[in-house]
Amino acid sequence: MASTVEPWRNPDPLPVTLQGAREYLWREPKADAPRDEWIAFHNYRAEVFRHVAQVDSRHRYEAGAEAWLAKDKAVRLGAKGDADAALIT
Repeated sequence: MASTVEPWRNPDPLPVTLQGAREYLWREPKADAPRDEWIAFHNYRAEVFRHVAQVDSRHRYEAGAEAWLAKDKAVRLGAKGDADAALIT
């Protein structure tokens, strides 16, 4: 079975600025995509923003907040309640 890469994943190197992360994540699943795909997308967003929080010191807290919001959205879509902030640090 061949694995497929979701079309919303960006093949470019990870961004190093907050603005770069926002531009990097311009693709998203189709509105009618399965719930699991949306969960994977929001987890991916959280990973990208966590990375930026580590390398863009001027925007560390804003990128961290974006990561938390994305992780929270993934958890909520998975019907597991609110995301704990410790999940993304």
